[in-house]
Amino acid sequence: MSRALTMQEQEQEQDEDKVSIPAHLGTSIDSQEYVVTLGLGTPAVEQVVLLDTGSDLSWVQCAPCNSIGCYRQKDPLFDPRKSSTYAPIPCGSDVCNRLQSDHFDDGCTNDGTQCGFRVEYGDGS
Repeated sequence: MSRALTMQEQEQEQDEDKVSIPAHLGTSIDSQEYVVTLGLGTPAVEQVVLLDTGSDLSWVQCAPCNSIGCYRQKDPLFDPRKSSTYAPIPCGSDVCNRLQSDHFDDGCTNDGTQCGFRVEYGDGS
């Protein structure tokens, strides 16, 4: 027999789905913005990520990266070649197709094998 959930039971179910991310001021990376520390890949490599309230995007720099195209950062670059769980997103996959194509040509890298994505902020960066 089914029954309606009480308000307390509904709140408890919703609480189970919530994720708590401990944010802190980014003084450790010389920033006055809020940041979180994430573990990426396997084995996990800690990366400090800015909480950008004006965007739905968080990103990390990956190796290899040439000195002209890299932003200065205190953490080591994430090297996907050293992660057993990293996998590029194939061009033409459902995930790649959901990206807005105007952000990176047709959503694929120049050689057409991997999904690519580019974001430009209002300041041109």
